[in-house]
Amino acid sequence: RAAELVTVARVARHVDHPGVARLLPPLAGHLRPEVRGAAAELLRARPELARGDLLEGLLGDPVPEVRRTAVRAATAAKRPAAILAGGQAPARPTSCSATAAASRA
Repeated sequence: RAAELVTVARVARHVDHPGVARLLPPLAGHLRPEVRGAAAELLRARPELARGDLLEGLLGDPVPEVRRTAVRAATAAKRPAAILAGGQAPARPTSCSATAAASRA
């Protein structure tokens, strides 16, 4: 089954249909890392599909290869903040004095 889903993701890179976006959540959340990696590759090839939490979830994936592919997808989607956040919500900016006080504590 995982091999079939990887094939679906690879074919979807070349399909121009609004339904392709519906394929991404189950692929990106799949138990098998090769399927999640294929979802990240799909996002890299089709950066316009990189919406919502999908990319962030893949950037925080426990498997390094999936994360690397997700970084490439985030670059293609021009979402550097997602990369810097490491798959998590961006941190709230702090003032320099608050940062300095925290480092002294």
